[in-house]
Amino acid sequence: MTYRNLRALSFRVALVALMVLASGCASIAPDERPEITVSNLKLTEATLFETTLTVAVRISNPALDSIVIEGASFKLVLDGKKVGRGMMKDAVTIDGLDSQIGSVTFHVNNASALFRLRNVIERRTVGYGIVGHLYLQRGSGTTKIKVEQIGQLDLNDGMGLDEPGAE
Repeated sequence: MTYRNLRALSFRVALVALMVLASGCASIAPDERPEITVSNLKLTEATLFETTLTVAVRISNPALDSIVIEGASFKLVLDGKKVGRGMMKDAVTIDGLDSQIGSVTFHVNNASALFRLRNVIERRTVGYGIVGHLYLQRGSGTTKIKVEQIGQLDLNDGMGLDEPGAE
C-alpha cells in the first residue's frame, strides 16, 4: 500500500468516525423540544432595590424518551425587556410524554420593573414572558436548548375592569 493510498484510507476512516460521533450528538427535533409554562408565582422577599420571586415552572417533555435537565437559566420579560433573572440548579428527570415542576428563584430589578409597569398602566396591556435555556444531559455532555413562553395580557379584557372614561 502506497503512502497516498494509506493517507486516503486514513481520511475516510476519520470521516466515518466523525459522522458516527456526530450522529450520537444529534440535536433534539424541533417538535420534541421541552416546553415551559409558568405554573405558580410566589413573592419571597422585597427590598428597596430587588424583589425575589419563587416561580414554579412546568417543564413538559413531548418526546418518548426521558430527559435529564441538569439546570436552567431564565430571564423574566415585561414588554420585551428583561426585568429579572432566574436559575434552577437542581437536576430534574422527566419521563417521556410527561411533565414536572421545577422551582426557579427570580431576582427582579425593581426600578426596571416599575418603569415597565408605568407603560402597562398607561396602555392597559402587558407583554410578558419567560425565556431562557435548559441544559439537557446528553451522553457524556450537556446540550443547551432555548425555551420560551411569551404572551400578551389586555387588562381591560375579561378582568372586570372598566374602560377608561366609562361610567
